[in-house]
Amino acid sequence: MIAYVEGTLLSREVGEVVIRAGGVGYLVHVHGGMEEKLPLSGEFVELHIFTVVREDALDLYGFLEQKERELFGTLLGISGIGPRMAMAILATCSLNMLTDIVASGDAKSLCIVPGIGLKTAKRLLLELATPLGKLTSTTVASAASPMGGGWADASAALQSLGFPKVRGDSVLAQLRKEGHPADVSELVRSALQRLRNDIP
Repeated sequence: MIAYVEGTLLSREVGEVVIRAGGVGYLVHVHGGMEEKLPLSGEFVELHIFTVVREDALDLYGFLEQKERELFGTLLGISGIGPRMAMAILATCSLNMLTDIVASGDAKSLCIVPGIGLKTAKRLLLELATPLGKLTSTTVASAASPMGGGWADASAALQSLGFPKVRGDSVLAQLRKEGHPADVSELVRSALQRLRNDIP
């Protein structure tokens, strides 16, 4: 069972990297949230690995932090959540953000993850409560705004309009992932449109 790999980052593609370690090139699946944090090709990299063994394949999933690797394993233990869905969740929500979502019972914020509907989101809230409590050192950690500057100002503006911080930050994180410019007025306008569309 491979649990850790360090070496030279040979190549980066969407959703996967190749790491040379000990003369062997390891293909490792990574999620979109890690792309900005990974080094450039040719540089040193180290990843915590979760190995998924199937009848026809042995897949490696890599994470920058051990806690994220543990969270991935926890997600796989939930009925109906496979590696692809677990990686989509981690690409959308940081550990702290997911902890806040679960603590506040905000199922709608989980629905921004591609492939997750409200029914699945509510089940995730129930099944993640205990495991997340063990993974985090504090009971509830506040989810940080997606970035400083305009993103933080947009987060504060949405809160002043009555939207929960977790919901607002989740939508802002999605806008950032889509490459939305950090203009406060445009961010708030786009976020409000999505938040209001979520209201039954």
